[in-house]
Amino acid sequence: MSGTLWIDLTDLERWGGVHGGTQRVTYGIAEALRRQQENVRFLSYSNRWDRFVETSIEPIVERVEHPPVPVPVVPTHSFAYRVLHRLRVLVPRGVRGNPAVRERAARAAARIRPA
Repeated sequence: MSGTLWIDLTDLERWGGVHGGTQRVTYGIAEALRRQQENVRFLSYSNRWDRFVETSIEPIVERVEHPPVPVPVVPTHSFAYRVLHRLRVLVPRGVRGNPAVRERAARAAARIRPA
């Protein structure tokens, strides 16, 4: 391959949170190409100079590979709980307060299995 391949890292440099799908794909491609080829260079948009400037991927690699704080793990609910929670708004309030109906709903939800 001749010439230089330029990769735009603007989104990765500016993003302060956990990388989403687009950022993960961009990072994966950029990092793989950086390791495999010598003719890959990086740039990002500078608001200060109102143009693209050459940049380094090293700070991004460091931040992704060694995050300063652990990424929080969000607790998840069971599939049955999520189904009941979404369907609850469809059940009239008087029926929701009936203990016998609630017991039957709980038994039915326990039988639900994700596909």
